[in-house]
Amino acid sequence: MAMVRGYGVFRVGRGDTRTARAFAVLLRLPPAGDAVETRLIVTPAGDGELWLRTFGTHALNTRQYPIGDGCFAERHGVVEFRFRREPCHGGTIFRQLDCAIVVGPLRAGLPRWCAPNVAAREDRLGERRVRIDVCVSLPLVGPIIRYAGEIDLEVGERSDAHPSREQAQRNEPGERSAPAKRRAREPVGESEGQSPSDEI
Repeated sequence: MAMVRGYGVFRVGRGDTRTARAFAVLLRLPPAGDAVETRLIVTPAGDGELWLRTFGTHALNTRQYPIGDGCFAERHGVVEFRFRREPCHGGTIFRQLDCAIVVGPLRAGLPRWCAPNVAAREDRLGERRVRIDVCVSLPLVGPIIRYAGEIDLEVGERSDAHPSREQAQRNEPGERSAPAKRRAREPVGESEGQSPSDEI
């Protein structure tokens, strides 16, 4: 399995209410910004992948791993989300199946009335470019964060171990390319077809 790197410019938004913004701070989610330089490193890690995302200077790291039947799980701290990929209007949506708290071998599913919900969509714009639209919301609170934008992907050599933070920083591009600079000045629009949610 090869390492994947990506970089682009995203629009990051937080919820409108004080409660939504408080949850975003509590969960250490990225701050809002209209043209946030975004970087991604995906490396193999055991039976899954380590996803290292950086929005500006803010890291958002998760681990993904298969759970069978074409579905996969994603862990952020002790919170595990399970998804199924589904085609939609030429793109792919990630349908959330459930959410749970996982500590060691113990897994406790969260009821829908209190479980976070992730609505995500991916659209291929070319062989190496992808548009991403992700919205995270809480029941009774509404959206707490949404990020959307285009990212250019580069597939590197095979890696059998995920990098340290220092290695990841060395692997990141130091200077934004001219296309990325142009995208930083362009507003982030909606993806074609179904979008995860209304804009925050």
